[in-house]
Amino acid sequence: MLAPYNNMTMFITMNMTETIYEEHRLELINFINQKIGNFSDAEDLLHDTFKKMIVNAETLDESRVRSWLFHVARNAIVDYYRKKKSFVELSDLLEDESYTEPERDGLKRCIQGMMLELPEADRLALIESDLERIPQKEIAARLNISHTAVKSRIQRSRKRLHEMVNDCCVIERDSLGRVMQQECKSSCGCSD
Repeated sequence: MLAPYNNMTMFITMNMTETIYEEHRLELINFINQKIGNFSDAEDLLHDTFKKMIVNAETLDESRVRSWLFHVARNAIVDYYRKKKSFVELSDLLEDESYTEPERDGLKRCIQGMMLELPEADRLALIESDLERIPQKEIAARLNISHTAVKSRIQRSRKRLHEMVNDCCVIERDSLGRVMQQECKSSCGCSD
């Protein structure tokens, strides 16, 4: 069990924490925001980073605080992406403004063919959710199945479609998720 702080230790730790925060806040928020492209989420990750610093204040080596903060921030960024949805919604992929019109048309043809390979029930749930933007609870009511079952169908379809697209195409994205380059690896027709 940790020994309780005395008043002097608490003052020194809080004073040092404020100084470290002021020294590194801007650099860290810019670093995090550059990696995730969402300032509000970047502020949350910055908050989590400094919260970990406060919890670990007594064990930190003052000469390595900056590198420790960036290490914690990088881990927070990895966790952020891990927690975010694993797959881009179909409509987001097809409406991505970084595609040229011929690339978008090719990708649509490719994905339409791939979707035909999905089980019909899963395919219909995916189309209604991601393309028609019908709420999942409404889909569940219409199909007379549980909301959990609809979520499972959609996730299963997204995962399978994601695998099929990756088997067919190489899609390079920048740190904000925008498509930089698309290249077809097979003869599926998406680069025609």
